[in-house]
Amino acid sequence: DNSANIRVVSWEPRELLLTFDKIITKEKTISIKTEGDVGGDYVVEGITASPQTIFITGPRTWVNEVSEARVIVNMADRTSSTSLTLPVQLLDDHENDVLDLEKDPGMVDIDIEILRKKTLPIRLQFEGELPDNYNLEDIKVYPSTVVVKGDNSIAGLEYINTKPIKIKDLLNNSFEGIELELPENIELMNPQQKITLDYSLEEIVEEILE
Repeated sequence: DNSANIRVVSWEPRELLLTFDKIITKEKTISIKTEGDVGGDYVVEGITASPQTIFITGPRTWVNEVSEARVIVNMADRTSSTSLTLPVQLLDDHENDVLDLEKDPGMVDIDIEILRKKTLPIRLQFEGELPDNYNLEDIKVYPSTVVVKGDNSIAGLEYINTKPIKIKDLLNNSFEGIELELPENIELMNPQQKITLDYSLEEIVEEILE
């Protein structure tokens, strides 16, 4: 063994610089990313995470690299509300995984609320009687249909009624617009939807000619 005849007379580098990074904990808000779409007759009403934040612990440099704490939810062909438990991903600015950090919690509960939607015709409802000397003609409602959302009871609906339109308001030109009579747990997809009524009101005047 010739190792006994070897001795170190010089080495490079002569100095070794060690960097010690402080261990820190940082709180991040959890973001939710969806992939895929629900079935065509359904709409996602809401997706929430519980808890909504995560605590990340590790070397300061690594923790500060984290720009997003993300949960990915697959929504493809879902047709009902559900709850899932999913892992949290830690990503940097370039969407690369930041590994080897402690996550509290590492898994979060995701609640998904899915409603059914349906396009239904509007059915006009009137209140009161039209005097014999008046004709109400060319009645049209715009739009003629509305898109509504709700639970599965929506499948049995065939139309949406208007709240009763008072004939006296049409006669007095004090009609202010149409309101819909939505069943319980049913809402408009567009809550700001304007419903208008177009009609022709004609007074019949009889003249006696001599």
